[in-house]
Parts: sequence; structure tokens; C-alpha cells
Amino acid sequence: MITGVGTCILGRPWGSYSRVVFAKTFMSSAVLPQGWDDWGRSSTHREKVVVPADKPFITLSGSKSSTTIIKGSSHSNIFDCCGQIYHNTGCKITGVGTCILGRPWGSYSRVVFAMTFMSSAVLPQGWDDWGRSSTHSTAYYGEYKCYRPGAASSGRVKWSRHLSDEEAKPFLTKDMIGGQAWLRPAPTHFKIPSWITSNTVASIDWSTALLIKVDQSGNGDFKKIQDAIDAVPSNNSNNVFIWIKPGTYIEKVVVPADKPFITLSGSKSSSTIIKGSNHNNIFDYPTLSVLATDFVARYITIQNTYGAGDKAVALRVSADKVAFYGCSIISYQDTILDATRCHYYSSCYIEGATDFICGNTASFFEKCHLHSTSEGTGAITAQRRESPSENTGFTFLGCKITGVGTCILGRPWGSYSRVVFAKTFMSSAVLPQGWDDWGRSSTHSIAYYGEYKCYRPGAASSGRVKWSRHLSDEEAKPFLTKDMIGGQAWLRPAPTHFKIPSWITSNTVGGNK
Repeated sequence: MITGVGTCILGRPWGSYSRVVFAKTFMSSAVLPQGWDDWGRSSTHREKVVVPADKPFITLSGSKSSTTIIKGSSHSNIFDCCGQIYHNTGCKITGVGTCILGRPWGSYSRVVFAMTFMSSAVLPQGWDDWGRSSTHSTAYYGEYKCYRPGAASSGRVKWSRHLSDEEAKPFLTKDMIGGQAWLRPAPTHFKIPSWITSNTVASIDWSTALLIKVDQSGNGDFKKIQDAIDAVPSNNSNNVFIWIKPGTYIEKVVVPADKPFITLSGSKSSSTIIKGSNHNNIFDYPTLSVLATDFVARYITIQNTYGAGDKAVALRVSADKVAFYGCSIISYQDTILDATRCHYYSSCYIEGATDFICGNTASFFEKCHLHSTSEGTGAITAQRRESPSENTGFTFLGCKITGVGTCILGRPWGSYSRVVFAKTFMSSAVLPQGWDDWGRSSTHSIAYYGEYKCYRPGAASSGRVKWSRHLSDEEAKPFLTKDMIGGQAWLRPAPTHFKIPSWITSNTVGGNK
């Protein structure tokens, strides 16, 4: 029971990972509506956030912008990391140095500033043509009743406009974006969605699955793997087993975040192949991208055939509780982008040349064959752990390493990179030094590169870099079981019973030919 003379909050964090739970507790009106306080510590979420096109009517809200921060450091692909504003009314412009109001990315660029405070940071010219004088007559750059030093009109480029009341009128209300029809107030009442429940996973019968068949010949429910995935309802809560009949499927396959509990399975990896050849952007162009939790792949080949010369991801995993059994995953550079959370690989063949297992996950590789195809010196891992507090790292247990040329076991993509090889066969392809610091000697004392009871020529310890570790039984213990990825809680056997989903009809194939 909580009562009070005045008002109170439930708590604030003395430690960064403060944890407090109130259950079935009477709370009088003394408890403030906000409930909690962050003690002036901002919550910074380091994420690349995408609100997909098929998920309208979503609100993201913090308590105040100074304490709720979404932060990223992406670059290169402009569509992944930037936004634009084209109309500015009643705004304020300040700056450390100087700036212009805009320049034309498109020939008919249109920007209007109205009733805006402009500090002296705004250069007198106001605008720039980006070296394209042809835009002077086509771009529309306007100002209306702006004020303070940066708004002085005397120095403005001649091809910008100072708008009259009539000219400015269309830009002064939300009608220019049809705002009256869709802008909405914040909600005042809340309820928990039916599809958010702690019992969802516990309630699934893993022995029985909804069966969807993919067959290029047309004798299944779908001819394409992506079509089968797309047919699974959003916010799926069923165990779905997509059986892919033998064939080579030239597809870019994505398992979206709102479709958990899906299995993709062939009969054997040598005959069921998903193949792509995209390259460069490691997040957008993998052959298979897994964004949904509780995903499983069995007995399929996932291949990127682009070859040498650029990043060419075969498999991207950006989801929690994902497992691969008996799969072949093949490319040249960045074969597997193990981006986030916990993953398991069992009896898989993984082939590449440069950093062919990379990312920042807690991943457990058991009885896998790692084959380096680099004719020079390849690198098997590039693990990206970036702080000592991150519970991430790659563990290889009972694996096998072979190669065409020579290779190292890993190099630090992140300063606190953590990789352990245990009871692993290492052929002479593994260089005596074992590891490389990627030219950053500062990582010697903070990266964690360990080996435990590995064997054959490539495992000889005499030539290893001094900053790698040969682990004792006690030091190796945390890395020798699936507990390091919490596997006991989420790894599951293959289903033994199948039924047809209600949303798969006899006409499905006919509609997908």
C-alpha cells in the first residue's frame, strides 16, 4: 500500500540498471501520474529504427526529448539515415558557424521560411545553387516576414523570393499537407494489445506446426519463398513450418519483424538453395534477412554469388532467438552479418574469405565447418562488441577450420571484440599468429580472444599473438554450453505433426503462378 501526505514518485535510478517492480499494490493519489523519474539521466536507445510501410497508426513517445534519445551512426545510404523538412513556419535558426537556408538537390526544389527567427549564422546570400545556375528559374526559394540579422534581404541572391501576403498564403497553414484530415491529438486512454503477452511463447505447441509448401514446379502452396512468408499473418503466434522443395530459388528473402515463429526447411542443404548476388549495403541486400524472433532454418543453402570486390552478405540476422541447423551459408566477404541478440548455429557449413562471420551478437556455433576461400590471408571473424558491459561474443565449439590459402581466427571490428574457439580442429590454413589487431594496438588489453583445447597444426600456441588467451578449464566453462545464449529457454525441436493453415486454400497456388 502506498500513501502520502503530499506527492511522490515510485522511484529513480541510483544505478544505471536500476530494477524495481510493484505488483498488485494499492497506490493512492499521492503517486504522481508520471510514476517514475530518470534522475536527469537520459535514456539513449542506440538503434536504427524503421517504421515499415505496412504498419500505420503508430505513435513513438517519450516523456521529453532531452531524456529520450534514439541515436544512430549509419552512413552511406541516404534513405536509411536522413529526413527532410520543406516548409518552415515560426521556426528559429541558430548556428555555431555560418549556414545557408538551402540548395537544390532537385531542379525544382521548393522551400519556404515564414515568420522565422534567423540569427546572424545565416549568411547574407541566404541560398546557394549548388553550382547549377539553371535552377535559378526553376527552384522556388521563398521568405516571408522573417526577422533578426540573418533575415536581412539586402544581400540575398536575386533568384530567391520575398513573398507578398498573397503569395505566402498557401504556405501558412497545415492545408498545404492536408493536415486537417489526418493530424490527431495524443490519446488519453490506453489498453494492452491482445498480441502482447508474456505467455505467447509458452502457449505454442512446438510439436505441431502449420505447414506451407513451396515448390517451383507449382505443386505446392507457393512457387516463391517470399510469397509463402508474406502469406503468414502479421503478429503471427503460430508455429509455422515452410517446407521448401528442392530447387534453386533466385530471391531476396526477408522475414519481417512482425512474423515470428517461422521455420524455413529443405530436405538437405545441397538441393534446396536460396541464391542472390546483391552487394555493398550489408543491411539492405542480403540474400536472406531475418528480422523476426524465434526463427529457424533447417537444411537449406543461403548463398550470395557476387564474389570478391565488395561486401556481399548472404545472411543477415537482426532478431533474437534465431537458430540454423544443417545449413550452408556461402559468400566471400561478410557472409554472415550477425547483427543483434542471440543466435545458434548447429552443423552448418560457413564459407567466405573476409570477415565472413561479423556483427555484435551472442552467437554459439556448434560442430560447424568454417572454410576460408581467400587465396591470400582471410579473416574468419570480425566481432563488434563495443563495451565491457555488452554480453555478446562468438563461441565456436567442436568446429572445423579449413582453407584454400591462409587465414586468421579474427580481428576486432569493435574494441571489446570477444571470440572463443573451443575443442576445434584447425588445419594449417590458420596462421601461427592466430589473430590480428586490425592496426589498433589499443585493443590488445580489452579484446577477448580465447582458445581452449583446440588441435591439429593451426592450433599450435607457440606463434600466437601475446594478447590472445589460452583458457583454463575454469575460464572456458562459461563458453562451453548454450547457456551463454540462454538456449535452454528458447531452442526447440523440429515439429512432428503438421496441419494446413486456415488461410491456405486450394486456390493459393493458382493465384501465385
